[in-house]
Amino acid sequence: MPNTGIPNIYPCSVDGINSELPDTEEEALKVLAKLDSILLHCSDDKYKPVIMFLVNYMNDYETKFGKQPEYIPEHCQGLFKGDYDYNIVPDNEEEALKKI
Repeated sequence: MPNTGIPNIYPCSVDGINSELPDTEEEALKVLAKLDSILLHCSDDKYKPVIMFLVNYMNDYETKFGKQPEYIPEHCQGLFKGDYDYNIVPDNEEEALKKI
């Protein structure tokens, strides 16, 4: 299991998580953060129900708030800074492969 700095406080289960979205986007994003932590600590054979819950939750989020959630887990935020920003794609294949 990778050391993400996030304590393993959630079992690989969505039991106890309300599938109905909260009234605010801020609260809905907190649920996404919890789901992210759950997935990080799932073993390979137990993650499928969590993924299905997450997909449904994100679809409901888009329906309710009119957009996909803009959520970047804390441990992934470095992927969006400076030379590592994955949104910036180099102009040629060689440079793109170096960046990867």
